[in-house]
Amino acid sequence: MLRSEQVNFSAARHERLYSMYTLIYFLIGSVNLALLIYAIQCWRRTRSVAILLIILPVSFLWYDNYLIAAGRFIGEGKLLESLSSIRFFSHYLLLPLMFIVVGMIARRAGYRWAQPRIVMGLFCIACVAFMVWETAEYLMLDLYPVCLGDTLRYSTWVAPEQACDPSMAGLGGYVPLAGSVLLVFSFIGLGVMLWRTHGWPWLFAGAVIILIFAGIPSSVAGPFLSNIGEPIVNFALLMTVLRLEQRG
Repeated sequence: MLRSEQVNFSAARHERLYSMYTLIYFLIGSVNLALLIYAIQCWRRTRSVAILLIILPVSFLWYDNYLIAAGRFIGEGKLLESLSSIRFFSHYLLLPLMFIVVGMIARRAGYRWAQPRIVMGLFCIACVAFMVWETAEYLMLDLYPVCLGDTLRYSTWVAPEQACDPSMAGLGGYVPLAGSVLLVFSFIGLGVMLWRTHGWPWLFAGAVIILIFAGIPSSVAGPFLSNIGEPIVNFALLMTVLRLEQRG
């Protein structure tokens, strides 16, 4: 009897969570929009190239989350599919710019290994390489409607637990995550160095948070955890650049 009550309670809790996904994505989008506005204000004050490069990928994160929140109101079809393509293109074309930000922060922090032009050139090469590779991989995939809780969105892969139609479960494929994984570990590595040499632990903390959130299977808590981690790590990056700019 107790086991049955526990199962029913767990099912009810998940049902309540699923009915709140639209609200959760709307709130995440609002946080990203607030971060974008703040980042633009910081750039206008400092004219920092590093901040500008942070702004570019951040500028579409609010759109990403708002579109997921609005998906069920727009409805399945070409319009939502076309709007979703903007989400993916912005991700694959703009996120790699963060590799250049890593190099710029390392230079600004005074690390000798980051000063040669060839090192900065390698960060730029990594940026362009992942832009081209991930965008090319995305163009070879189709988009499929995906349902989770009260949300409707388009994705390149239909996870079985998110299939709008059971016959679509498992369709599609993934764009390789190598670029995102390498970028997060670059944040962690740079964060460790900044903590040791500058007493600044916040880039490390932000990167670890998104690593943990992104590593939790979507079947456990839904895919929004990695979306929550994005404004956290981006805020940590922005604060890191501002900290180094203030120290001159």
